[in-house]
Amino acid sequence: MFRLSILAAIVVVLLTGAAMYHSGPSIQAASSKTPYQSLPDDVIFVMHADIRALVDSELYQSVSHRFGENPLPVNAQYREFVEATGFHFETDLASVTLGVSGDLADDSPSFYMLLKGEFDREKIDAFIRNSGEYEQQQLDGLVAFVGQAAAAGQEISAAIAWLDDDTLLVTSSSDLGKLVRSIDGRAPNAADSVLGRLLAGAEGQIQLAMVLPEAEEQDPGETPLPSMVQSIVESVRNSPLGRLESIMVTLNAGSGLDLSVKAEANTPEDGTAVYEMLNGYLAMGRMMAAENPQFGLFLDRLELQRNEAVVSLGVSMTGDEIRAAMEQNQPQAVAAEPAGS
Repeated sequence: MFRLSILAAIVVVLLTGAAMYHSGPSIQAASSKTPYQSLPDDVIFVMHADIRALVDSELYQSVSHRFGENPLPVNAQYREFVEATGFHFETDLASVTLGVSGDLADDSPSFYMLLKGEFDREKIDAFIRNSGEYEQQQLDGLVAFVGQAAAAGQEISAAIAWLDDDTLLVTSSSDLGKLVRSIDGRAPNAADSVLGRLLAGAEGQIQLAMVLPEAEEQDPGETPLPSMVQSIVESVRNSPLGRLESIMVTLNAGSGLDLSVKAEANTPEDGTAVYEMLNGYLAMGRMMAAENPQFGLFLDRLELQRNEAVVSLGVSMTGDEIRAAMEQNQPQAVAAEPAGS
């Protein structure tokens, strides 16, 4: 399993989402590319979040003002990190780019993360050292912190290193050099991959793309999946969804919210089958939404389209609609006012 104990809290905050001086690639090498192009070319999953643009959006600001300064959950580990380093998610983190390669079903596929922002390197270095969980090593020209379990050869762990003052790299310990080489041009990067084609025209503060693996039968020697999970897997495998090759999700926040999902099937005929299946589910959902007006409103905003093998599902909601939905689901958040306000 991943040992991201130092940075796990930051990632948790992002997805509902830091190391020493170096002699490696310069900031010019990294900044000349769009974020996903810094990742190795074998990634099968990419997520990029422009945190600064998301936090600056009118929707985020209005939600933050109405529901408190911290609308996202904050755990104890993140609070400890903030107190020790002075780092604040909303003001100091600019963006996060995550790539994963290998088998996603594996307990420890290769992963690559770039965090950009305003960091106090000395305080973050001290926090990592004081954790007692990392040891310092020289990896591909960078001075890095490597999880001690990985250093002992016991499991795959995280390696943490500074690319420059504004960019922190976090990777599976054996893959830091691979990420550095893709950043500085010594190795192929994701620009020439299938995901590069998907992300080339993507817009929005959050972008997620993945190549869907071909369905494989479970090996006889593997631990069987729980019966309910196995039933779901078999159902998807035998449905039109089992013919999808890739999927991309984008989210853009302005005064409202635009969400887009694009899925590409193997052939136009498979695309038609996926479209017809989803259209049927939407029709059923609309019939069942009479008792939940907010869910019915969401379904009414959904637009399903097909262009050859690509099936698109999009939804746009205004800020007022989103705030009303949040108030309905979290009434206590509105009622909780600071003392003396």
